[in-house]
Amino acid sequence: MGIIIWIQKKTAKKSTKTIRTMSLVFIGLFVASMVGCVADITKNYEPNNKAVTSNIKEVPKADIKKEAVNIDYAQLKKNPDGHKGEMVKFNGEIIQIMETGNNTVIRLAVTKTDLGYEIDDIVWIEYDGLTKFVDKDIITAYGKITGTHSYKSQAGWKIQLPAMDAQIIE
Repeated sequence: MGIIIWIQKKTAKKSTKTIRTMSLVFIGLFVASMVGCVADITKNYEPNNKAVTSNIKEVPKADIKKEAVNIDYAQLKKNPDGHKGEMVKFNGEIIQIMETGNNTVIRLAVTKTDLGYEIDDIVWIEYDGLTKFVDKDIITAYGKITGTHSYKSQAGWKIQLPAMDAQIIE
């Protein structure tokens, strides 16, 4: 009888250790996949190839601001390609900002809530130039919708965001 109780106690200790070890492994894998997702965004970023010709006239900032309209995120998310070429204005919080060469990419949370900005409502913004802004800054971006920007996270998820080329960021 004493041997059976000793075996049961020994087995219970091993089960607890196994569960703890498996939990730590699972948490470690989850954290690694989230870090990889952010790293993959930076690694896979290639700025749009924008053809520049001498026939293009620069539009004054005041005209861009007048032409830009606010667009409901839910409507844009539903059909970003249907809004291609529309001049829009987004206010929001920078979730992530990356600079490569003379190009800037911003993931901007654009839906304001009582607690801040909704981190699931993101617009992918490409800007030809560098900015003074950093993560968590609140900005206004003016530019044209380019449709959908897609990328694959390191965890294997396909991410699709409405995208715009910004002409003004302030």
